[in-house]
Amino acid sequence: MSAPTAPEIDVAAATGVHGAEGAMFVDVRSPDAFHEGRIPGATWLHGGNVQEFINGADKSKPLVVYCYKGNASKGATLDLLASGFADVKSLAGGMTAWREAGSPLAQGAPKAEAPKGFGVAELAKTKLEQYLSGESEGTCVRVTADGGWGLALDSSGAGDVVFMTDGLEFVVAGQLLDGLKGLTIGFIEEVN
Repeated sequence: MSAPTAPEIDVAAATGVHGAEGAMFVDVRSPDAFHEGRIPGATWLHGGNVQEFINGADKSKPLVVYCYKGNASKGATLDLLASGFADVKSLAGGMTAWREAGSPLAQGAPKAEAPKGFGVAELAKTKLEQYLSGESEGTCVRVTADGGWGLALDSSGAGDVVFMTDGLEFVVAGQLLDGLKGLTIGFIEEVN
């Protein structure tokens, strides 16, 4: 018995699907590669959000999975088909073929849903808005984990993920995103 073969789609057909209503594209490359250039509207799929994606996506919509050269996406395609998706195809040649064809690209930190249960206390929100008002455009609140959770004003870079909560834009290293579930940002004023 031979192993199942992942269905593939070439760049020309994928470009046509890309404009179709409801079609989804999933990127299974590294966060740095996703940041440097991806198919517009693609979702970055990684170990921390696979189950959430499977549970929340419309499994009846066409889904195109891509990686660097079209190899790793084949395994992800088979996994998504086994998870109940009706129409999943691996992009033949991956992002390499997409770029070579001159197809559209998006760049910058990927946008993500805020981690479940992540919030900002009202006083913290007010203070962060004050701090951000004096900063240049593109500055957001970076969540750090240097010896404990912390905050800094920064812009996004390679490997980061950006999300919105309570009207504030947050940036975090992609590998820390899942650790923010249930975290509430607070602010304590010192009283003399």
